[in-house]
Amino acid sequence: MKSLSALLFACLGAGQVMAAADLVEGDLPSGAASLHYWVQGSGAPVVMLSGGPGFASYLHPVMAELAKSGHQAIMLDQRGTGRSKVTPMDATTINADLLVEDLEVLRKHLGLAHWSVLGHSWGGMLAMRYGIAHPDRTDALLLVGSGPMAWTQEFQRYFSDNIHSRLLPSDLDSEAYWNDPERRKADPERANLESLRAILPGYFYNRKDGLAFHDGLSAPGAKSDAMSRYTMKQVAKQDLTEGMQAFGQPVLLLMGRQDPVGETTQYRIRDANRGAQLVFIEKSGHFPWIEQPVAFYGAVNGFLDGSVANARKHEQVK
Repeated sequence: MKSLSALLFACLGAGQVMAAADLVEGDLPSGAASLHYWVQGSGAPVVMLSGGPGFASYLHPVMAELAKSGHQAIMLDQRGTGRSKVTPMDATTINADLLVEDLEVLRKHLGLAHWSVLGHSWGGMLAMRYGIAHPDRTDALLLVGSGPMAWTQEFQRYFSDNIHSRLLPSDLDSEAYWNDPERRKADPERANLESLRAILPGYFYNRKDGLAFHDGLSAPGAKSDAMSRYTMKQVAKQDLTEGMQAFGQPVLLLMGRQDPVGETTQYRIRDANRGAQLVFIEKSGHFPWIEQPVAFYGAVNGFLDGSVANARKHEQVK
């Protein structure tokens, strides 16, 4: 069976349509990369980081809702994914440190002195890295179903077990079929897509929601295995515990009660950062904005409104 590190917190909504009068998108250079980004709404800025690593942005619905709630919602395709291209694509141009630098490039480009950072899944791990590196630029961290501070074999084991314990025999058969080495070699992009589709119901509390989400997995180029591979080489060696212990800005840990990432991961982050707020959303898996949108947006907006009220005034970078 293919390692789940290549499918970490898999999710995709790249085919979702964004149509709003106040939606702005653009491209900007960052070293060897060209970053594609979106901005919607006005108010206190929040940048959103999708999971993977290796997936193009899929938080379009969250972006639209936060914009409607009075926030400036910002999103980008991480380098090497979606419309953010990088040449060449290798270990010198793809790593977690460069992903953090990209966020700084985007923040400065938008003329923002500070912002909050919302990360889902792998995006939560990247958000922690950014906050630790740039606490003076981070008003708050919102970690939604975040991955761990340290990528351990223990985590890989129980994360995989939690997913597979929820799958039907037909799901497991499909996963095994598409993980066949010869089949993967013949058509790696389709094999990755189909094996992910097979296990996707294991990420949800409601199997029907997981099956309905299959339709969002059809966009070509929505998952970059190369980006995932190069990023994970570095991430597998990281331990963010000390950095999170020292991080002094507000932190929200938001997780579906049935998220296969597991409660242990969230408790460990909270233990490292004693000021963090931990909120569980009942009857929800890894995608709470899909399964329990009222509870999800209530928690996010309530936290952001409280954090922004106590945060520094946002000023334009001179």
